[in-house]
Amino acid sequence: MRKITNSMLELAKLRDYKPKLEEINIEELFNQIANSLAPVIQKENVKFFLEPTEGHVIGQLDLIKSMIANLCINAIKACAPDVGTVVLKAVLTTYTVEIIVSDNGCGIESDKIYKLTEPFYQVNTVRNKMIEGVGLGLAIVKQIVDIHEAQLIIESEVGVGTEVKVIFTTS
Repeated sequence: MRKITNSMLELAKLRDYKPKLEEINIEELFNQIANSLAPVIQKENVKFFLEPTEGHVIGQLDLIKSMIANLCINAIKACAPDVGTVVLKAVLTTYTVEIIVSDNGCGIESDKIYKLTEPFYQVNTVRNKMIEGVGLGLAIVKQIVDIHEAQLIIESEVGVGTEVKVIFTTS
């Protein structure tokens, strides 16, 4: 119950929030996230890869870190132990920074993708029934994306995996 309450408070807090923007080094950010997720990665027994990226993204560090960690945890949960793979990378272009989390997990049916950022919505899979969650993580991610005026794109195929992109405009 406490987990639900805390997640709901976090979601409500973000509604009209104005982030304190700073330049965030992507490589340092990714290393911090990988270190903080090490126990989950080990417990779920999946492979976790970082693709080193020089550059930066503009945002509020704690919110960006929370957003990426949430996406990585969802990817880890979607993967089967021993064969699961999660990749965290960034792609920089002249006008954008794309933070990408991809996995080779169970995937999501295309007609359910649009519901993923709704509070309390959870994809109903056998693997998800074994892993606890409250269905607020992607709603919080969406709020963080929105307050940074970024774009969230989720692409998935059942039995193949999922790729989530958060696209920040740099100009």
